Amino acid sequence: MKVWTETNGFDRAVRPGTRRPQHGPFELVMASDVEGPIRIKDAARDIASIFIRPQNPKYNIDYGTLFYDEQHNAIRTAYFDKGLGQPGSDIILSLLPLLLSPATDRDLETEATKSIRTPGSIEHIAHVKSHHSYLVAITTAWRQPHEKLLTQDGFDEIAATEFPIDAIRSRLKTSGAYGREIEGMTANWLEKRVFPLIDKRHEATGDPDQVSAITNQLRETIVSFYRDEIGITWDRFGRTVSSHLTEIGDIIAKSYVVGDREKALVVRRLIRHRLLLPHAPGIIVWADGKNDQLVLGDAEGATWRVAVNGAAAATAANIGVVAADLSKPGIVLTEMFKRYPEQRPSHNQIAKVVFEAQREVGGDALIHVAGPHTPRGILREHDRMQQLVRGERGSKIDHQHFADATVKLS
Repeated sequence: MKVWTETNGFDRAVRPGTRRPQHGPFELVMASDVEGPIRIKDAARDIASIFIRPQNPKYNIDYGTLFYDEQHNAIRTAYFDKGLGQPGSDIILSLLPLLLSPATDRDLETEATKSIRTPGSIEHIAHVKSHHSYLVAITTAWRQPHEKLLTQDGFDEIAATEFPIDAIRSRLKTSGAYGREIEGMTANWLEKRVFPLIDKRHEATGDPDQVSAITNQLRETIVSFYRDEIGITWDRFGRTVSSHLTEIGDIIAKSYVVGDREKALVVRRLIRHRLLLPHAPGIIVWADGKNDQLVLGDAEGATWRVAVNGAAAATAANIGVVAADLSKPGIVLTEMFKRYPEQRPSHNQIAKVVFEAQREVGGDALIHVAGPHTPRGILREHDRMQQLVRGERGSKIDHQHFADATVKLS
């Protein structure tokens, strides 16, 4: 990855997934997404809620969250849905409004530490760590505020988006670009174009057509600002491209960002560097999000690809888990994976693992064969459980709803 230093900007360093740990090779190698399978919190969204707001708010509304969500929707629609860039990479754009705010590295870390562990995740990790294992966190989230937290959780390596806000702010101030690009261009854009449209949309509440029209206008304003003024676009190779209009645009284009393509590349590098002992199961991947479809579906050599409480992820994985608590299914599946170390398991082998694991976890979880033909009823349960786990805790699976998920072995 590229690591930021204040004097040299981004220096190329070792890419995640290419290390040669001294205590390898390993009995197990697990790569996992963070927000969902490990922790419950969208730290970037919460930080936007706290720090992104008008100087003189007209209404008592959450400007930061509204802006963050519409920025994501705008970039997704203009680029990612058209096969340009890599989904998730828009998280780096929060640099501009946050550089304008008083937010510091310490503030970001404080918010990240407020996240709670997904129920059962710590037991799952502890069980994997009890074997001779190597754990890699792969997340779109910002590395700086999460690194200490994930190391404490037991991860040996972290692939995450670089977001050193203090160092970048200092660099821009030293070069003189901060006044022009942040206090000038970014502040004017937010105060004169973005926030007034958010106010206007709030005033139009109750008129769906008007709300939709204003939303489209807001998204067009976001896309045009980054493209025409900051000089950032995304290409078909998944790259963020700078037209060198601004220094902050160049910094963003050089940033190491973990979107869907980079997640898949990290797993490929883990596979290529042969960290596993002979006869060990292939790389185990756990994920839950829409931007995890590529890492789950494209990770050849990752034998067991598990989607947990995520409908979109379940359509790309080979095993799905719906559970309010991940301890039992996580532990049971880990033991199953050790028992069946096939590098490219057949459908019947996957079905056998699912059948035996489901029998052991009973009503504590639903474990099913996943993939593009996953029944809609099961996908709905993935979404329902994701919402439940993020908002409530504890709930047994009612298997009466899962007749179509029963795996029958001949």
